[in-house]
Amino acid sequence: MDADDVSRFDRFEKQLSIFANIDVDVCSSWVSEFVNNEFDIISYKKVPMEHQDIVVFSQARSPVNHPAVMFKKSSVLRAGGYKHMPWLEDYYLWLRMILDSSEFFNIQEPLVNMRVGAGQISRRAGLGYARSEFKIQRFLLHNGLTNKWHFYSIGLAKIIFRLAPKFLVKFVYQKLRDDV
Repeated sequence: MDADDVSRFDRFEKQLSIFANIDVDVCSSWVSEFVNNEFDIISYKKVPMEHQDIVVFSQARSPVNHPAVMFKKSSVLRAGGYKHMPWLEDYYLWLRMILDSSEFFNIQEPLVNMRVGAGQISRRAGLGYARSEFKIQRFLLHNGLTNKWHFYSIGLAKIIFRLAPKFLVKFVYQKLRDDV
């Protein structure tokens, strides 16, 4: 998580309980988003709970919220650790962990309040980001995590999205979140 993000007081207790009671390698949760005041939540970034749903979700988007992630170091190392994939290193790691048979679980409540702002949108757009999106989609296809239909439809949509004007990118991001 970034220095300006805030963990909920019981975050670690809840995540450690998952590791103690369920055989998982990665545990994350929803995150709530704020602009200036951590108690003025503007939206929620929700992800699926169960591993099989997480795998399906990963075809289109990162299946966990990185600021809330807790993982077994041995599982990350077994999948090769972090590798170079500009802007999408986390997503790339999660995909490789899925391929390595790591088990995922997402707690169905926000455990981190994450600051969002205008800079976030500009960091998630542009030709470089579009190239990384294409590489991720190609990785999904070549490793059997998606099919050609998804590769072309989702891949093309993501590339167009990353090259779109910033106001459109902001609008789509807002629609992908559950508003308060």
